[in-house]
Amino acid sequence: MTRHPYTKTAAAMLAATLVFGQPVLAATTAAPPASSTTTATTGASQRFPDVAADHWAMKHITKLSLLGIIKGDEKGKFLPQDPVTQEQVVTMAIRMMGLEGEISSLPASNVGLEVSDYAKGYIQMALEKGLIDFSEEKTLSGLTGWGKKNATREWVAKLAIRAIGKQVEAGKLGGQEPSFKDSASISVWAKGYINEAVSLKIVTGMEDGTFKPKDNVTRAEMATFLSRAGKYTADIPSKTVTGVVESITDSAIRLVDDYGKVTSYSLSNTTAYFGVQNASILATELKSENKVYLILSGSSVVYAEVLEERAKVTDMLEGTVQEITTQESAVAIKLRTADGDVLVEMDSKLSIMDAAGKGMKLSDLDEGVQVQLKRSSARAKYSSVIIVHIPINKTAEGVIQSVDQETGRLNVLEKETGAVQYPLAETVTYINNGAAGDLATLRAGDTVRYTVKIDRVTHIEMVAPYVEPSDTGRLVEYKFDKNNTIIIIQRADNRYATYTVENQAIIDIPGMDYPTYKDLYAGDMVKVLLKADDNPIATKISVTNRTIATDYYNVIVGYETDAKVLTVKNADGQLKVYELTDATRIDSSGTTIALSNAGTVLTKGRRLDITSSSTGSKVSEIRMASDYTGVITRVDSTRSEITLKVGAQVLTLKTVSGTTIEMANKVTPYLNDLPLGSSAKVTINQTSDSITRIQLQQSILHRLTERNDTAKTLTLKSDAGMNYSLSNPSYVKIFGTNKVELSAADMELGGLYNLVYSGIVLDHVEAAAMTRGKITSVDPVNGKIKISVNGGTESTMTIGTNAKVMRDGSGSWGTLSSLNAGDRVEMTKDGSGVYVLYAAKSVQRMVDYYNESSSELNILKTTMFDTSAYKLAAKAYVHSGSQTLLPSGLKNGETVTFYTIDGKIIEIEKL
Repeated sequence: MTRHPYTKTAAAMLAATLVFGQPVLAATTAAPPASSTTTATTGASQRFPDVAADHWAMKHITKLSLLGIIKGDEKGKFLPQDPVTQEQVVTMAIRMMGLEGEISSLPASNVGLEVSDYAKGYIQMALEKGLIDFSEEKTLSGLTGWGKKNATREWVAKLAIRAIGKQVEAGKLGGQEPSFKDSASISVWAKGYINEAVSLKIVTGMEDGTFKPKDNVTRAEMATFLSRAGKYTADIPSKTVTGVVESITDSAIRLVDDYGKVTSYSLSNTTAYFGVQNASILATELKSENKVYLILSGSSVVYAEVLEERAKVTDMLEGTVQEITTQESAVAIKLRTADGDVLVEMDSKLSIMDAAGKGMKLSDLDEGVQVQLKRSSARAKYSSVIIVHIPINKTAEGVIQSVDQETGRLNVLEKETGAVQYPLAETVTYINNGAAGDLATLRAGDTVRYTVKIDRVTHIEMVAPYVEPSDTGRLVEYKFDKNNTIIIIQRADNRYATYTVENQAIIDIPGMDYPTYKDLYAGDMVKVLLKADDNPIATKISVTNRTIATDYYNVIVGYETDAKVLTVKNADGQLKVYELTDATRIDSSGTTIALSNAGTVLTKGRRLDITSSSTGSKVSEIRMASDYTGVITRVDSTRSEITLKVGAQVLTLKTVSGTTIEMANKVTPYLNDLPLGSSAKVTINQTSDSITRIQLQQSILHRLTERNDTAKTLTLKSDAGMNYSLSNPSYVKIFGTNKVELSAADMELGGLYNLVYSGIVLDHVEAAAMTRGKITSVDPVNGKIKISVNGGTESTMTIGTNAKVMRDGSGSWGTLSSLNAGDRVEMTKDGSGVYVLYAAKSVQRMVDYYNESSSELNILKTTMFDTSAYKLAAKAYVHSGSQTLLPSGLKNGETVTFYTIDGKIIEIEKL
């Protein structure tokens, strides 16, 4: 016998209405009684005058009437042949879900759909719970007359699948054609719902192999199939029990449940009895071993239905141990089964063994152990426990091979057992240097200590982060051969080391944004990062110190071809003399000139840049002046001059009437429009005496707001509201914060990116270094904030009094004084180096479900106008207190506060 309090959703009964090949929904009246009590009454009082005692659906109509799911009209009639309307379906579903009592607590709201007055509260509740969607219904059925429209089978399939929480699964099956003969007549939007209903064995279709998606249903059909749906749910808005008859008298019936417990219930002359078929039966026709379904009023039976003539009461239970309780010699096991948690009282003569038959102890039945319970007969208590699986519970140390948060797996090379894989728990605590850390920062090679509880990793602690092997020394040569690129360095001990350079190796030179191997010079002190100690391939070359420098915009005084001596006057007017050698590279507009022909380009009055050692004794490179990139320090429109700081030098250059000026955000710029402190690239004319073009180097901050896989484009939006469409794959180079080149597919939704322009041409895209966290205090006077990143320890940052704050996507900028303790922010720097903070909007809602395929959190709406789904930004922080969670671990009905920027969730806090 199973007792069913109304604690879970009963929507599965609705889903089951499609199982038996006929459509069926709710039977409800156009104007139900003011009282909506669900207390069962006598069978006699539930007879409808228009339903004959021998009506084919009498059993089902009686049952649902006693349960309060269906009611008669104002004249007490049931109207069994009338079609069921959409508002009647929703009303029935809300009653079944036990939400009818909550309708009165809803704030008054215009539901937008045209429905009867009695149905407005039910429809509003359905909109709040996501059973129906306003915009969808508006498109499919229209607003006018929506409630009175007859419900179709495909519409019911949609509602049923949503009601049992299978929207995500249905979405994945939307592209498959249903297996019915008339699948061509099924609406495209309904196919996923119907496919999921088939996969759950909710739908079998008609006897002729069709589904008849557009057919209507009658109230009698509705009652029939809702009644048959009892096996799909344990949730009915009244007291109900199922069990096997042990004995029956004129006044009482005794039932035994699946656990051997026997309970007695009283019978009366008003109890309605029905057999396996639709016909009513006499009380005397109930027999021992009948499996029955009872509706109770208190401890009295008002309805009894035979489900099986000779029931097979289960003699085996499978589940996971939750708790063991002992009192004297009695043992009870709390078991988590597929149908929920049950408490099983065990026989005093209890045997425990593993699957191989080896005897085990009661103490072996820890939490998480998977077991089978067996008994000798349907009337006996369970006396045998077979342990199917003992979960892993341990603390160990190892080296990470990979951490995959999407699939929830940790692969680790364990010291004691070798390579192993563990699933991640829904909640994983990660500690790094004593503070909470982000699992996404773990990488292959890190040494960690971890705790596994019931087969799942619940805690990870950093022991030692992976350190890449490296070598340091003076750069001797960077060269290419037929098959490889080679770097040769001389170490401090004067020994030489040679390494093969990876194709995508990073070159890092302080003061240069995107250097290449051409910017390396012999004599540079470098640090070479290697792929592995036993696989010495260079992956990154960083210049740590260099003894050479470049002198810009020198005027040639003369060049002695035989002596190979060059005399110049530098930008400060000083004369300098350089001796050229065969090692000197001479560049003229990208063409290398042989030293023997140097006289053809090193002519008097020409300007050039000279790269040499600090003593000037060794000239590495001479480049004919063609363009300069530097910081604008002065603009003099009267003299038509612009002053640039290039490296450590200051150059004053002339403009002429034909000089063009290009700015990405201005159509016709003038010299005075060039902002001081900004970067610009100037192009010199052939005679090196004036500027032909000025291209303002601008870095404009954008956020990646949309991916369109069909059009293969990505949309980035600036703070000014301007959109830029980037192709995928992109024709411009994209760099990460570590200056490694990325593909467009690597760009993160919700991420911040600087679009870097040279004049009006997009030169490249850079990922902006971004920090997300919780503000704990603000000092606007001194330009300081305290921030906690992902629940970690507070850190104080000086970000300047000129920092800009944009709150809740308002589009307008404020100052630090507009920030408050508790605000969640994203923080970065704009192209001018000013700190920019975006303060998130906070929303508190109850979770509906998390859609892993679309990375969306679906919430239960509080008003019909609420957004029902929010996409998570990349690396969104999901947590409960200091414990990091997986978004897939969020459960229906849980209350969360989530924080959004530009409509994307950056943080979810489970309350």
